[in-house]
Amino acid sequence: MERARTRIGFTADGLSVNFDASSSSGGNTPITGYTWNFGDGATASGVAPQHTYDEAGTYPVTLEVTNGAGRTAELTQTVTVAESTEPVTETVIGDADSWRWRYEQDAPPSRWNARTFDSSGWSLGGAVLGWGHASVVTNISTAFPNTADRPRAAYFTKSFEVADASKVTQLVLDTVADDGAVVYVNGTEVARQNMPAGAITHMTFAPSARRAAVAEAQGFVIDVPVGLLVNGTNVVAVESHVNYRATPDLTFHLNADLTRTP
Repeated sequence: MERARTRIGFTADGLSVNFDASSSSGGNTPITGYTWNFGDGATASGVAPQHTYDEAGTYPVTLEVTNGAGRTAELTQTVTVAESTEPVTETVIGDADSWRWRYEQDAPPSRWNARTFDSSGWSLGGAVLGWGHASVVTNISTAFPNTADRPRAAYFTKSFEVADASKVTQLVLDTVADDGAVVYVNGTEVARQNMPAGAITHMTFAPSARRAAVAEAQGFVIDVPVGLLVNGTNVVAVESHVNYRATPDLTFHLNADLTRTP
């Protein structure tokens, strides 16, 4: 009776390896079992398992096959894995995430947009924030039933974490200026749209009116200088300004995608 024969094939992608024993043979009877030992304490069964190693290195991978007659064959083969060098992009702020927000008649606290500012006393609500549009999840204008009393600016802050700022190659913010907006990262302005030049205060009007649909269609995408980021907590802060107090809608949301080397 022909004995079983073991063959190991594999493809590695970073620390993840796809194994394949389909070229193994059970001899005169079919293979009934595959037993894998990946060399790092992990085991598996099946003809084509996938395994992800915790660390780069070289590992002795052992496969034992069993045929229908109970005969076995074993083969050990070394597999080398390394950290991937491909950039990784992750969403650090989602478009529907919650933000701390403030919509009051008076000016916000000094340095409200700074990384160290404590906004925990502000209201918290999920995006889209604003009023007057079907997409709005958090209505920020309920305290002002008389539109003549509405403040001219709403303020939003949200933090995100960066493990190693030196590995960040890009941070892209995708938001909306409805009617106008100024965007800051860690207290530094990175962009403004439909806002006048010069100093901006809580009394500044956006220079032109926009409906939410127009603002969405125009878009507001910002490529942030990565030198502004630090290890640990980082903060995106946005102030949205209306063109006139009785504007029928204001909307705010923001997505942030960060790209880093492994």
